[in-house]
Amino acid sequence: MAKKFCTTGTCIPEKNYMVDLSNKIQQIINQYIESGQYFTINRARQYGKTTLLYLLEKELRKQDYLVLSLSFEAADEYFESLGSLAEGLSLDIEECLREQNVDEKVLEEWNHSISERFPMRSLGTKISNLCRKCGKKVVLMIDEVDKSSDNQIFLSFLGLLREKYLKCQQGKDVTFHSVILAGVYDIKTLKLKLHPQEESKYNSPWNIAVDFNIEMSFSVSDIQTMIQEYEQEHRTGMDVKEISRILYDYTSGYPYLVSKICQLLDERVSDVQVWTREGILSAVKVLLKEPNTLFDDMTKKLLDHPQLKEMLQNILFAGVDFPFKRETPIIDLGVTFGFLKDKNGIVAVSNRIFETQLYDMFLSETAVNNQMYMKVSSDRNQFIVSGILQMPLVMQKFYEYYEEIYSEKDQKFIEETGRGKIMYKISNFSDNDDVKIIDKSGPFEVIEYQRDLSVMPEDAQLAFFCSQMNVRKRQLKCELSRGNVTIQSGAMQWMAGDVSATTGIKGAGDFLSKTIRGKVTGESVIKPEYTGDGTLVLEPTYRHIILLDLDEWGNSIVLDDGLFLACESTLKQKAVRRKTFSSAFAGGEGFFNLGLKGSGVVCIESDCPREELVEITLEDDVVKIDGNLAIAWSGSLDFTVERAGKSLLGSAASGEGLVNVYRGTGKVLLVPVGNQAMKPQQVIEKEPVIVGDDDE
Repeated sequence: MAKKFCTTGTCIPEKNYMVDLSNKIQQIINQYIESGQYFTINRARQYGKTTLLYLLEKELRKQDYLVLSLSFEAADEYFESLGSLAEGLSLDIEECLREQNVDEKVLEEWNHSISERFPMRSLGTKISNLCRKCGKKVVLMIDEVDKSSDNQIFLSFLGLLREKYLKCQQGKDVTFHSVILAGVYDIKTLKLKLHPQEESKYNSPWNIAVDFNIEMSFSVSDIQTMIQEYEQEHRTGMDVKEISRILYDYTSGYPYLVSKICQLLDERVSDVQVWTREGILSAVKVLLKEPNTLFDDMTKKLLDHPQLKEMLQNILFAGVDFPFKRETPIIDLGVTFGFLKDKNGIVAVSNRIFETQLYDMFLSETAVNNQMYMKVSSDRNQFIVSGILQMPLVMQKFYEYYEEIYSEKDQKFIEETGRGKIMYKISNFSDNDDVKIIDKSGPFEVIEYQRDLSVMPEDAQLAFFCSQMNVRKRQLKCELSRGNVTIQSGAMQWMAGDVSATTGIKGAGDFLSKTIRGKVTGESVIKPEYTGDGTLVLEPTYRHIILLDLDEWGNSIVLDDGLFLACESTLKQKAVRRKTFSSAFAGGEGFFNLGLKGSGVVCIESDCPREELVEITLEDDVVKIDGNLAIAWSGSLDFTVERAGKSLLGSAASGEGLVNVYRGTGKVLLVPVGNQAMKPQQVIEKEPVIVGDDDE
């Protein structure tokens, strides 16, 4: 039977793909069990606690421990009274003893009845007799300890364990060698629920326990062990190390989230190349869209703890920095639930998926009582650029509607934080009746002037016919709040707001490499990089501006010479060398082309509109083009120049000669004709042509 990813229960190594936990298990045994420590494993829901206990029990049995593995998952009736708790624990332990084939005499003595008057004292005596006579070190494990319906009764049981532990230390009693309690809440939190008074906060019967410091979130190398096992069986060809890194970037190693995304990739995602960044993004979208117990639990906990909810809102929408102090009760609670983490001494949301889910939750709640939802939901993807949540854009949108949502009483907050203030307003530009936004992606918007209203009278006729033939001025508008951009040198026309420009060069070595790349590709050496929260507008052009998302191109693309206009600064530029001299000379491409790699959007200038561009998708196949018509192609494709026929005679017969060949898996974007579009100066300077009878 083939293994599956598991997200609904205990992970079984023989049945499920899972992280290799053997080192952590042995570390727990060496550091805690062998030295007889009592401790609690407190982690958030679906953090792998049950699986860890299962594997720990298996290993301890191999090492000749007697393991009493219990769970309070379905034990509500145990907490009706001290008697019912003692009787229930006695029955569960009996089952464990039978399973491990304990000597019949030991089992018979364990089955002595519980005293109705002193149930805890009676249970304590049975524990001592068991540990004295079984001949093994006894380890008690209790999972889901915070499921108890009456915490006071459970605290009485903890008091019993503490009393016996202290007497054992003094040589006056025999008891469990080690005790492990697993749940979300720690025992201090349980005590606090019962006695909220300040003096009772730290008066816990579990003060005999040591801190459990084993990291249970998955590292990149941990995730690799699971993905590698899957790859060995399925042979997908994935980059195991890179996929593990991407999974960690989105989840920060939260066990359930890692396993769930892998499960979706294995079972649900089929419309993309699965084990890629694009596939992971698709799985994340499914995860965020569909209900699940983890997100349901998040909603419930925030309803139960409004202070924690308020803190998260301040972090996400207001950008408030809270110093990370685990001793602060509300921060401790957020960490306990898995919502918060320490990021360089500042409280932060624990992972990107939780961050996005919380934004969705808070914005949806706002929608119930105001019209913000109608404005935001029409373009929810405005917050996501290349699969990454853009905080500056969220802040901008939040403050656009801040007064509407929160009224005047919170105006002081805006003044104190100074965040989200937009000190400029652009009018009669993209909101002009003569201007149309024809495309947008990432930080870019392509605007098109429907008429050229700035021509002289003598040029009006030509301008009119140009507009009828789709010869129009176009500009690229860049909203830097959505991401930094890199542009072609000299392309900037104007900018507004908080905008900073750099050369994009990060040292002497970078300058040298870019100089070399510029020489061989024919592109400008300096491509300025613009950062900030303002608006950047490029020079108008009569060429067509095409936006290409590299996530749709296998995260790598090669451009024909002179087409680059702008791109997100997240993209890495490189010179792509043609593999053969034939590609350079006969193909008309030169030795090098500009290549871009990564996740983001690139803007190119084309002589043909997007409607006329032909897009060919190859799956381990080939396309042959007669002429220099390809303007962009996937970096994964091999480009060569070959004869149209198998022989010189065949090529001569076909009349084609040499053709440009693109081979492999990827995409090719090509123009249908090789003519050049008119440049702006050509439109203005060329004399109008009037067709009359003499011309026929």
